[in-house]
Amino acid sequence: MEAKPGLSVTRYEAPQEAVETAIRLTRAASIDVGGVEYLVRRADGHLYFYDVNATSNFVANAPEVLGFDPTARFVDYIVQRGRAGRRVAGPSRRRRGVMQMRRRPATEDDADAVGN
Repeated sequence: MEAKPGLSVTRYEAPQEAVETAIRLTRAASIDVGGVEYLVRRADGHLYFYDVNATSNFVANAPEVLGFDPTARFVDYIVQRGRAGRRVAGPSRRRRGVMQMRRRPATEDDADAVGN
C-alpha cells in the first residue's frame, strides 16, 4: 500500500521479544491503547525502543494493510472501559514521566527494521 510517495506500508509481525517489551513498557506507563516504536540495530541485532505513546500514529488504510478494520474493536474497547469507569489510555498522574526517553535521529546504519 502506498502511504506517501516512496513510502510503502505493509503488515509486519514483530518478534516475540519486541512484543513482550512493548507490553512491559506500556504497562509501566499505564497505557492501555497506544503505539510503541523501535529500531533493530544492524550492527548487533539489539532492539532499541525510542517512542512510547498513549496514541497511535497508524494512519494507513488499516483494512488493506491488516486484513480487517480495527475501528469497531477499538470503539468496543473504549465503551467497555468507560462503563467500567477506567481511563482508556495515557499515563496516570502519579506515573507521568516514567517513560521519559532520550531521542536522537536514527541513521541508516542504526536500523534495518522499524516496528510499530
